[in-house]
Amino acid sequence: MSRHAVKEIAEDNRSIDINKFNRSGLCNDGLTTSWVWSRRGEEVARINVISGHETITLSYRCREHGGEWEDILQPISLAYTSCNYGSHRPWFVCPRCQKRVGKLYAGGKRFYCRHCYNLSYQTQRETTAFRLLTKVQKLRDRLGSTANTSEPIGPKPKGMHWKTYYQLKKKAEHCEGIMWGAAAKQLGLTSFC
Repeated sequence: MSRHAVKEIAEDNRSIDINKFNRSGLCNDGLTTSWVWSRRGEEVARINVISGHETITLSYRCREHGGEWEDILQPISLAYTSCNYGSHRPWFVCPRCQKRVGKLYAGGKRFYCRHCYNLSYQTQRETTAFRLLTKVQKLRDRLGSTANTSEPIGPKPKGMHWKTYYQLKKKAEHCEGIMWGAAAKQLGLTSFC
């Protein structure tokens, strides 16, 4: 892949997330279940998961480019790190590069980390102004305001502490200023009104 080639997007690939697996009990010994991906309520893919404390085994069928179906049995090692209050956090160990990761992607026949498949995140393709717009809209949503940056931020939502409201409002206004500056720079404008 050349330096200027466009990378595939991680979010466009099916993935497995160790945090979701852990919350579902899939890091416990002896559990066998199915993991399902769906789109608009319709099942689009399914894998069988055989769980263990040190290894999770994925069992599924796949085919590439309309070829023959192939049965895949892929063991994935787990690693654990200690948390502050005595518990442990699980991680996948990428079967290809052996890195400790939170997600593995189905960029081909097998599940590997995004680095092995050379995947980038959608936000890495966005301009600075667009990333800031997304951040501002999230802050405005927390403040109970409209996402429209041309309108002022509304009154404090019921139940929110005044200190929190002022901090979020200040952060949103600061990010808006930077966002408009980045947008003007991107458009080649020296000033905007």
